[in-house]
Amino acid sequence: MINLYNFSVHWSDNQKEIQQEQLENDRIKKASYYLYEGEGKTGN
Repeated sequence: MINLYNFSVHWSDNQKEIQQEQLENDRIKKASYYLYEGEGKTGN
């Protein structure tokens, strides 16, 4: 029973970490898009 609890806690922590990494990747993609899209519109 303790092993199941430990597994559940570990799995939950991993899911939170994965979600955080996905959010960070989304922010990077959006920032890159706006940076390059902005350059294209201004002609720089």
